[in-house]
Amino acid sequence: MKISDRFTDYGLIGGFFGLISFTLASLLGFPKSLVALFEAAINGFSRLPANAASPFAALLGALALIAIFATGLVLDLLAASYFRGIEARIFVGHVQRNQQWLGQLAELTTQIGRRWGRRSWGKGAPEHIT
Repeated sequence: MKISDRFTDYGLIGGFFGLISFTLASLLGFPKSLVALFEAAINGFSRLPANAASPFAALLGALALIAIFATGLVLDLLAASYFRGIEARIFVGHVQRNQQWLGQLAELTTQIGRRWGRRSWGKGAPEHIT
């Protein structure tokens, strides 16, 4: 996996988290406070000098991107540590439930490996097998 794929993942995770957060906030009755926050930001932005508005908007956009990325990174780190134990318990449950046929499959695989052995692969086998 390329490092740019991880950055994309963090950005998408943070972006979706922000979108869902704002959607839930508006559904739960917080739109008045959100509207007041945006009105205050717009009023503050309109008081800037004309030549400072463009750099300030660029800085604000960059900070928003960093906040979205950082949110995605934190959520990804928390999810990995939180869900690892849950996934392990589910995996153990599946192994216990399917223990009979998994044991038979493992025994069959062992028998096939002993029967064929490493020498019977021939010259066409990869180097790490022969």
